[in-house]
Amino acid sequence: MSALISPEPTLVVPTASLIHPVSRLPIVEHVIRNSHDATPLGKKAAIWLYRQSLELTRRVCLSVTKRETVDFQEIQDSVHDMNSSCGTTRLNSLKVLKESTFRFSHHGGCYINGLFGGFGGITIWLSTKYYDHDAEKLAPDMPAILAIEL
Repeated sequence: MSALISPEPTLVVPTASLIHPVSRLPIVEHVIRNSHDATPLGKKAAIWLYRQSLELTRRVCLSVTKRETVDFQEIQDSVHDMNSSCGTTRLNSLKVLKESTFRFSHHGGCYINGLFGGFGGITIWLSTKYYDHDAEKLAPDMPAILAIEL
């Protein structure tokens, strides 16, 4: 009689080509952390979303509403500014993102009960499609987002 054993959680280890040689962080995180185009809150939300993508293998999005105790517009503005051709970061131009076909995108409005359109918040995506309504909708974990060290 065999006992049921719960599998150990899988730890995703970044491949060497995705690691910054000096900071030893994933390239995407390194670039976000060092961006001059985003606020600390915006950087933390983008890093959290990147981590949830499991090294660019999972299409994800995060809707943040006015129910959260943060300035949700600051998150959208930061993701926008890190992608803007007027900024210096240009996240979606990173080779690792281009090769994976994953992109950051953002939009005013949020998912409420699975439907997009609530205008009391914002949504940011990290997915292979802009504004990907089929991406996994993640609940905002603000304590985890705010705890990210920059």
